[in-house]
Amino acid sequence: MTFKYFSLFLKSEYKVSPILMCILNIVIPVLLTFFTYISQKLSKSLGRAQVSLFFTTIGFLLLCSLLYIHNYQDVLKVHVFRSVFQNCTNSIDKSILYDFIDTNRYTGGWLSDISSYRNTFKITTFFYLVSLIIYAPLLWLVPIKETV
Repeated sequence: MTFKYFSLFLKSEYKVSPILMCILNIVIPVLLTFFTYISQKLSKSLGRAQVSLFFTTIGFLLLCSLLYIHNYQDVLKVHVFRSVFQNCTNSIDKSILYDFIDTNRYTGGWLSDISSYRNTFKITTFFYLVSLIIYAPLLWLVPIKETV
């Protein structure tokens, strides 16, 4: 189960109200901002990869703990902190990735350099159009009112 569907899990298993879900969706980004700041400060003295692995490992262990935790309040706390620890090093991970990618290899950058950003947007809209065309038959395959 991806964590994008964790809200549905909380709703079906623990009958979490929409208001509480909204509160969680406010608390997580606030804590994420704080822990992102902390992880970046730590990475300057301990190393980017080391800090990223540390926080991601904590996120992994919290995910594993969800297999055994059944108490409603504990599940909510673990969910919040798992989300925070798993994602607070995203900017560090991107910086590591960008350090090892040759800037001459960026297709989008190359397209922008030889033509313009507007032309790159035009090409992107083409791919979106193709996706919409591929998706459109679902309008006839999926009924408007589905039975449960």
